[in-house]
Amino acid sequence: PCGKKPLYSLSAKPREKCTDPIPLCGQVCGKRLACGIKGHTCPQPCHTGPCGDCTATATVHCACGTTSAKVPCSAAAALRSGTARPGGREAPAAPPACTRRCGA
Repeated sequence: PCGKKPLYSLSAKPREKCTDPIPLCGQVCGKRLACGIKGHTCPQPCHTGPCGDCTATATVHCACGTTSAKVPCSAAAALRSGTARPGGREAPAAPPACTRRCGA
C-alpha cells in the first residue's frame, strides 16, 4: 500500500489474482497526517486504510494573544479555524476567544 518497497520483495509467494491482498512492508507509515502540520507524520507500521488522528500537541493562542493552551493537534486545527471550542462545543467561524480582558 505504501510503495516504499517493490511488491515482489514483500512476499515469498507471488500474488495470483489482482484481488489478493497487498502485503504490508512493516516499515513506519510516515504519511503526513490530516492536521497538515509539517513533520506530523503517521507513526504506525505500514497499514491499509486512513491514518489515525495526530497525537502531537499544539499551542493555540486566544484571539487577543494574551493566553495560550496546549491541546491535541487534531483539536488545534478546529480551534484555529473557529469550528470548535474547548470542550467540544460548536462555535461560529471566528478565532478562539478567552474570558480575560485584552492587555490585562
